Amino acid sequence: MLVRALIVVLLTMNLGVALWWLFKPAPAAYQVPVSDAGGVELQVLPAEPVAEPGAPTPVPAADCTPAEGADAAPCPQP
Repeated sequence: MLVRALIVVLLTMNLGVALWWLFKPAPAAYQVPVSDAGGVELQVLPAEPVAEPGAPTPVPAADCTPAEGADAAPCPQP
């Protein structure tokens, strides 16, 4: 008898929680906080950096193998 009562109580609680989740109010839309101190407003940057117009595009470094000899120029390091 105790097991039946426990099952009924647990089913009632599960039903109550399911109904609560179904009929709960929608969350409020996120509001961007405003600075009270009169500071500069922050701006969200894009996920990927955007190249500026007219900026040189980066070129991948060539595979550099140092030449043999004392007066050979070293490979440039970025």
